[in-house]
Amino acid sequence: MAALALSFAFLLFLGFTGRATLALVGWRGGILRAWLLAPAMGLAVVVLALMVFNQAGLPIGSFAWPLTLALAVLSAAIFWWRRPAVPWRAVTPFVAIALFSLLWTGWPMLRFGFGWLSYVNDDYVNYCLAAERFRDFAFWRVPTMEELIGTDIAQYYWFMHVPGLMRFGAEITLAWISALTGVKSLGIFMPVIVGLGLIQLCSTAALVLHRGRWRRRAAFAMALLAVSPLFMLGTLYQLIAQVGGLGLLLAATAILTTRLPARRLRLAPHILALSIVGAALAVFYPEVTAFAVLTTVIVSTIDAVQRRAFPATRVTLVVYGIIGVVVLLRSNILEYVFTIILQMGSGFRSVDLSLSLFPYFMIPTGLANLFGLMPLSINFAEPFTSLTIIAGLLALVTALVFAGRDLRRGAPMAVLFVVQLLLALKLMRSGNDFGLYKIAMFMQPALAAALACALLKLPRSRLTAPLGVLVALACCAPTALHYTRVSQGEKAGGITEAKLASILGTQPPAIPPKTRLLADINNLVAAKVAAFQVRGTDLRFLSRDYYQQIAPIEYERLGDSFVSIHPRIADLLRTRAILEQRDAEATRTHHLFETSFRSPYLGQGRPGESDAYLLLDESLGLFNKLRLEPGAPAKSFFKLVPAADTHNHLVFVHTNRGNHYYLGDRNRIALFQSEADPYTPRQDMTGIGNFLMLRVERPDEEFYLRISASKTFMGR
Repeated sequence: MAALALSFAFLLFLGFTGRATLALVGWRGGILRAWLLAPAMGLAVVVLALMVFNQAGLPIGSFAWPLTLALAVLSAAIFWWRRPAVPWRAVTPFVAIALFSLLWTGWPMLRFGFGWLSYVNDDYVNYCLAAERFRDFAFWRVPTMEELIGTDIAQYYWFMHVPGLMRFGAEITLAWISALTGVKSLGIFMPVIVGLGLIQLCSTAALVLHRGRWRRRAAFAMALLAVSPLFMLGTLYQLIAQVGGLGLLLAATAILTTRLPARRLRLAPHILALSIVGAALAVFYPEVTAFAVLTTVIVSTIDAVQRRAFPATRVTLVVYGIIGVVVLLRSNILEYVFTIILQMGSGFRSVDLSLSLFPYFMIPTGLANLFGLMPLSINFAEPFTSLTIIAGLLALVTALVFAGRDLRRGAPMAVLFVVQLLLALKLMRSGNDFGLYKIAMFMQPALAAALACALLKLPRSRLTAPLGVLVALACCAPTALHYTRVSQGEKAGGITEAKLASILGTQPPAIPPKTRLLADINNLVAAKVAAFQVRGTDLRFLSRDYYQQIAPIEYERLGDSFVSIHPRIADLLRTRAILEQRDAEATRTHHLFETSFRSPYLGQGRPGESDAYLLLDESLGLFNKLRLEPGAPAKSFFKLVPAADTHNHLVFVHTNRGNHYYLGDRNRIALFQSEADPYTPRQDMTGIGNFLMLRVERPDEEFYLRISASKTFMGR
């Protein structure tokens, strides 16, 4: 219950701070709309404050409480001074929907509390490790060689955010809440992302409330989005930058397209609000800013044609808003520009669909997946599959028809829907499966708004529209419950990357002092979770060097003159030298069986250290099951075995001929992820390739290797 309460408290605090900020700058776009925009504005204020102080040289853990208390006191003072009205009756339905969404999406927190780790995907662990670095260290602090060799894997995320120029808004938000609560970011992640989902719901309603009389439409759009399984999946699949970033995007679009005062001198409140939200969006999820720009351009064009006048006031807002964003970002504008360059280079590329990892919306069942009538990667028997495809097509056509009607009136959400749909068609035509998968999630707020308009056009809509939401809930409930049940990690495979992580917990056994850990873990996310949990202990990975380079170093693409404004240009220039030194001191390259591979240099250890092996429970992996009873349950997630007690222990080795599944050559994968065995619930299975290199730890003079493999599932 505490974890669920934290999600709602997160929303309330940001809403309080954001509403005070809007009152302070004097923004006037409607009383109810201001309250709906408040959580996104509060998030923007907090993100920018965290950015400024962390980049000034302070670890977030050192100022999280002073900053939070200062914001609370200042917000209370602004409320006392400005006394913004609270439309209790109007806001109550929106609060009720937010509470429903909190329970509908976050109910596993009632079972696991802060131990709910959901799908445990790779991005999730990356966000958490980076958040730990921001909490404990200043933004620009360069990692030491000892940390990089094994004592603090979180320091590798310096390469991601300083020379790698990656966005960091989600990470510093996690670090802030972790510092306030004392809960590690692995445990704080799900309460925070659920809270960010509530912010996205509020921002959706705010953008729909383009016209004051559309309050019912805004409430129904928010309700339909809350029951959308694909909206929920963004949270459950731990896409935290996307979930929070879309909330900021919708808020920025609402500010950009709101009715403006006739006199330009009264634009200052709108410019200030846009600058704050826009700057936060630029460091949280910059790749979606184009949607706000395109929507604003089209809305302004429609308005100009209808009024037969140039939209000078809105152009002024945009120009000064951009200036305000640049001023607030300072040198962080480099991250924004770099991200946009990367997106332009890869966003429209064609891919080999025979090796597709995200084919869901390239095939007819994507129509059912889009509206949550079928879960991703699940095939149902006929005629149910065909019926859900037809229902999805009818829902899409309905949404397009009603969005088209609102498009002529310049409704921003309708314009956004059309822009996103056109991009989706472009991505489908080019075969960009991942881009289409992402845009399907991006479209959920606009789809909900269009369908809400359709519901309100039903006869006797005061009765039939709520019934329509209940029907949508009933149709989507099986898919939504499937996603939340899977997020408990009871089964391997699909989108669950670490089986039983929430159930068993990921805290390793107590590690004796002066122990060097040798990890045989070949599950990528489990390896990173291990690195998270044993920070401060020397840890070496035997299977693969997971942290050789956490982010591509490509800052040169910005050009010398642009890069020269970076405040740590000297550190950027020596990045590759740091990585080369790390490789020389920590790893060795070997050649064997016509292939090459890297392994840790174990001669580089601390004086007086003893070795122990950090392992996954054997039932959670593929190897070392000789003495394991079939179907034996896992007793713990991690095990610690002293080196003296280890004999004939098998370890998978990533080589050029036989790749690890993560970011490997899809034609040379040697070891795939574990997945549920389709023939028996008593065990899991793992696919293997043609070339498998195995390392035996502490072998006896003679030993035997037993392999149990089958081609049954492959057919002939």
